[in-house]
Amino acid sequence: MAREILCYGDSLIAGFPFEEDASWVARVQDLTGVKMANYGVCGECTDDIFWRFKAGTANLKAGHAIFSGGMNDIMAGKRAATIVGEMQKARDWCAKKGIDICLIVPWPVAETSLAPQVLALRRAMAEAFEDAFLLDLLPVFPVGEEGPVTDKEKETMRGFFIWDGVHPTAATYAKIGEYAAPLLDRWFKTQV
Repeated sequence: MAREILCYGDSLIAGFPFEEDASWVARVQDLTGVKMANYGVCGECTDDIFWRFKAGTANLKAGHAIFSGGMNDIMAGKRAATIVGEMQKARDWCAKKGIDICLIVPWPVAETSLAPQVLALRRAMAEAFEDAFLLDLLPVFPVGEEGPVTDKEKETMRGFFIWDGVHPTAATYAKIGEYAAPLLDRWFKTQV
């Protein structure tokens, strides 16, 4: 079997607003040699990602996949339970197909108005997926789980993101990839 991880998600997988080669998954590929097939599509919610994911893995007998989503759902006003439900569908689909899945936990963003919803989703995922591989990228960011609280944290976090407070800078995408690379490489090797 090829050393490949299928990466499904939204703009945070795609690497928006940059080219795909500046995404964090591209950085993981550079560091590990594991092919990271980037299927990120900007603007998608978890239900859209799940349907693309299901179609893309329909003929896959076994393998590895990343599923990442939630920010667009939050911005669309969806509740954490609804978002987690779509992620559970992806996990269940993978279990039937013998695919090992990694779920990406959303990281805090600089847009503080979204912080309570991001925190609710983070907690709902931790509760719903106790037995799953959750990749939490929080250690990359200079804040706690609740996101930026103090003025100093808010200012520091703004440097990690571009103009919209949600999408990372190219340097932050690289840091995310550097943090995730050994974790994903270890997961890949133990599941092969």
